[in-house]
Parts: sequence; structure tokens; C-alpha cells
Amino acid sequence: MKTYESALAAGLCLAALSAGAFSPVAARSDEPPPRFTAAQLLTPAQLKGPHHTVADPVATEGYYHAFTIRSDFGEFDAEGRTLLAVRLQEVGALARLDEVSKTEVFLKAAGTSVVNVGKGVANAVTKPTETARASVRV
Repeated sequence: MKTYESALAAGLCLAALSAGAFSPVAARSDEPPPRFTAAQLLTPAQLKGPHHTVADPVATEGYYHAFTIRSDFGEFDAEGRTLLAVRLQEVGALARLDEVSKTEVFLKAAGTSVVNVGKGVANAVTKPTETARASVRV
């Protein structure tokens, strides 16, 4: 009986020690994760563009680099180079959308829309019966 109990106790101690050696806490205490500058990892175009800058430092969390993008449209995080490429394309798309919204075409379209709403309101006031019949048909 004592042999069984001592073998069981030894096995449990060995299992506890082994689990501690492989735990994430033990792994983190050995050495800190590496940190890089964005310039060490990225091309100049990725590092800084007309509407964005990738901030320093770049931490390595697990298998991916953790990038922070500061743009005209806010701050974004990207975990890994693939997601960084996607976020940089999105910043470019936001910049193009911002430029389009300021153009004469956008202003004309918005103005036409406002005029059409105004005409609808005027018709509802001056011709209420016809407006009500037209809205029921739709």
C-alpha cells in the first residue's frame, strides 16, 4: 500500500512540476517579447503615407507584430503584416472617399436631393389631396 501511495505522490509532484515548466507564466519570465521599430519591419511606403504613420515601438505578441496606425481618420491597431496591409488600404479608401465628398459632383447631387425634398414638401402643402393619393399608390 505504501509503495502505491508513494508512487502516486511522486507522480503527482512530477506532473505539477512539468505543468509549471510549460505554463505561459514561466515562459514569460524567461525573457521579454522582442520589440522593434516600425522602420525595421516595413517599407517606407508602409511606414508613412500621405494620410497615415505607423507608430513605434512595434511589440511582438505571440507570432504577430502588433502595429498601431495613426491616420487622419483616427488610430487603428493591426495584428500582423497582412492585417496592416488591409488597414492601410482602408485608410487610402477613406482618404479617397473624403476627397469625393468635397467635390462639385457631390455638392450638386446633394443640392438636387435637397431641392427635390423641398418640391415634395411644397406639393404636400399646396396640393394635399393629390399628394395623399400619390403616396397611397406607391
